Amino acid sequence: MDEEEGNSVQKPSCCSTVRFLGVKEAQGFAILGVTRGTIVMSNIYLSSSLLYLANVEAGCDMDDVNNCSKEVFGFRPSSLLTITVTVSGVLAALLMPVIGAIVDFTPHRKLLGILSAFSIVMIQSIQILTNQKTWFVMSILQALAGFLYIVQVLATYAYLPEVGRLVDELTMTKFTSRFTMIQFGGQSLYLIIITAVALVFELNEVKLAQCSQTINAFIILIFFTIAWKLLPSRPQIHDLNGKNIIMAGFIQNWNTMKGINKHYAKGLRFFLIASCFTSAGANAFSTISVTYLYEVLQMKGNEIGIIFLISLVISVPGAFFGGFVTGKTNPITSLKINLISFSLVTVAAAFILTGPSRTNICYIFACLWGICLGWYVSLFSFQYQNLK
Repeated sequence: MDEEEGNSVQKPSCCSTVRFLGVKEAQGFAILGVTRGTIVMSNIYLSSSLLYLANVEAGCDMDDVNNCSKEVFGFRPSSLLTITVTVSGVLAALLMPVIGAIVDFTPHRKLLGILSAFSIVMIQSIQILTNQKTWFVMSILQALAGFLYIVQVLATYAYLPEVGRLVDELTMTKFTSRFTMIQFGGQSLYLIIITAVALVFELNEVKLAQCSQTINAFIILIFFTIAWKLLPSRPQIHDLNGKNIIMAGFIQNWNTMKGINKHYAKGLRFFLIASCFTSAGANAFSTISVTYLYEVLQMKGNEIGIIFLISLVISVPGAFFGGFVTGKTNPITSLKINLISFSLVTVAAAFILTGPSRTNICYIFACLWGICLGWYVSLFSFQYQNLK
C-alpha cells in the first residue's frame, strides 16, 4: 500500500504498543473501540434514569417498583428497556443489509461512519436534557441510537480485514488483543470517573445520568473526530453489476447462506447459527441486567455502574484463567465450557438475587460474570499465545 496514503507499516519502536506500528487503520479502530465502550457504559446510567422516570410517571411505589403493575403509555415501566432494544434490533434486521451494501458496493464507507458518529454525538448530547418531561422522547432516541451504534460498528469493522492485509498473522493477533484491552481500559476508566463524580456530589438517578451524558458527549465528540480522520476513504469493494443497491445486500446474504449450507453444512453452518444465539444473548445481557438490578434489587445507577466496573476489572484474571483452560483443551471446547458456565452463573443469579436484602451477594456474581467475560475475550488471543 502506498506510503503517501499513510498506511505503510513502520518498524517496531518503544511506543509501538499504542501506535500499532504506525498503521493508521489500526489506530483509528482502537480509538473507535474506546469510544464505543464509553457509549455502552453511559447507557447504564441513562437506562437507570429512564426506568426511574418511567416508574414515577406510572405512579409506582419507588420503594417497591418490582411489584408495580401500573402502566405508562400502554406498557409497564420494567419493559421500557427491552422494548427499546427490540426496536433497535428490528431496525437493524430490516436495514442492515442495505447499510452493508453501501459499505461494499459504494465508496461511501467513511462517509457512513462519519454520519452515524455525528448522529450518535447529537443524540448523546440531546439526552443530557433527560428529565420527567422528556424521558419518553429520550427513550425513542435511545432506540434510534442503538441502531446507529450497529451502523457505526459495521462501518468500523469493514477496516479490520485491511489491517490484516497490512501486517502478518502474528502481528494481527497481537493487535486484536490490544484492541480488546484498550476498549476494556476505556470502559473501566469511564466507570471510575462517573462513580467518583456520583460519590463526591451525591447525585440522584436523573442528575447522574445527565452528568454521564455530558461527559460522554464531550469524549465521543473528540474521539470520533480523531478516529475518523485517521481512517482513510476506500473505493467500493464489489460492483453492483446492474443490481439495485437496496436489494444488493439481501441478495449477497442469500447467496452466502446458500454457499455455506452447500459447502460447509457440517461445520460453519452450525457455528454461525450458534453465534447468532450467543451474540444475541450476550448483547441483551447488559440491558436486561440493568432492568433486573434496578427493579428487583432496587440498586441505584451508581451501584449498577460499580457492578459493571467490578466485572471489567475481574475480567483481567478471568482472561488468564480462560487462557489456561483453552491451553488444556482447545478453543472450541473452551468456548463451550465458557458459554455453559456463563449461563449457569446467570441462571443461579436469577434464583439467588431475589430482593434488596441480597444486594451484597450481587457483587460476588459480578466477579463471576467478570471471569466469564475475560475468559471469552481470552479466546481471541489464544492464537497469539500459541504462536509465541
